[in-house]
Amino acid sequence: MTNPQLPEFIAPYRLADREGVLEGAVRPHLLPRVSAAVLGLDAVQVEARFYRSDEGDRLVEGKVSAQVQMTCERCLGPMTQAMETRFVLMMVTEEAQLTSVPKKYEPWLVAPGEDIPLAELLEDTMLLALPPFPMHPEGECRIKTSFGDAETAETAASESPEKPNPFSVLANLKNGRKKQE
Repeated sequence: MTNPQLPEFIAPYRLADREGVLEGAVRPHLLPRVSAAVLGLDAVQVEARFYRSDEGDRLVEGKVSAQVQMTCERCLGPMTQAMETRFVLMMVTEEAQLTSVPKKYEPWLVAPGEDIPLAELLEDTMLLALPPFPMHPEGECRIKTSFGDAETAETAASESPEKPNPFSVLANLKNGRKKQE
């Protein structure tokens, strides 16, 4: 079963008042900021439920998932990574309301009665979900490292011969001085 393509524009207040649900795919070209941040982006799967809380607040709760191609920070080669993130947003109409949004919600400043691009809902959430330092899983990267293995580091430290202290000459001079006094 294929997911239907979601519309480019939505009316979030109308969707919340009617308890609308969006489920489907968003084409990557509709998400220019996310597309610019990664090497490649497959169709983005979206599930979003718009509703009104018991207090009358308009909320959006959902999940976004996609396969993104990124550059591995360790080997600088391409890699594919699954990205999935959940969000719970509260719609506010004015900047003054941003500080009054309960901590369990993220504020979403949107004018009532306007159709907005669906990308406005998704892009910030997706950009925050991208890993800051993407790397291949251990063992799949072209670059092999050992600094992550604690046992290897301990073994190397215990097997290394003890190095002479470069300041031992000063200690000997100090000890010789004490004997003369």
